[in-house]
Amino acid sequence: MLVLTLVLFIQDWLVKFPRFMHYFRIGFLLYTVGFIGWYCKGQLSVVNVLTFVQSLMNDFNWETFLLDPIIFVLWVFVAATVLMWGRGVYCGWLCPFGALQELIGEIAMKLRIPQLHIPFVIHERLWAIKYLILLALFGLSLESLAVAETYAEVEPFKTTFLLRFDRDWPFILYAAGLLVTSIFNRKFYCRYVCPM
Repeated sequence: MLVLTLVLFIQDWLVKFPRFMHYFRIGFLLYTVGFIGWYCKGQLSVVNVLTFVQSLMNDFNWETFLLDPIIFVLWVFVAATVLMWGRGVYCGWLCPFGALQELIGEIAMKLRIPQLHIPFVIHERLWAIKYLILLALFGLSLESLAVAETYAEVEPFKTTFLLRFDRDWPFILYAAGLLVTSIFNRKFYCRYVCPM
């Protein structure tokens, strides 16, 4: 996170070296997937947000959030950087599932796999889906956080990083389907489904 912060502060200078930036970004995405995602299981989730909101509405307790230090540190970093650089810092650099999709898309481009370009008129309508999912999950969490957690399986993070595809086949099929989709359309899940 310190390296990423430095990169963000000197990004105007670094973009003068596109080849270096490309390889640095690929390396950072590999780090995000391997270390943050699979090793530390540091995938932030909308469930974390819903838990935080519920905690604010009820009895706030720091112990709940300090149970998983990597998630806590990531949230603090995201909260600080979103104010300065927007959500792109997390979505573009620190989200393991987004990084995995981007790496798959990068390989697809190298292999010259034809890309599916969604027309803007359709993109505009699909783009709203993730916000509707977020609103639905938030509404469900007001009734029951446990129910909201069940429906938060729209996020394939648990299957991919926490359980490493060791789940029932519908969850595996869903997560794998999203990753296969990223071969043909860059970060499809992030653009149209992710409630984060």
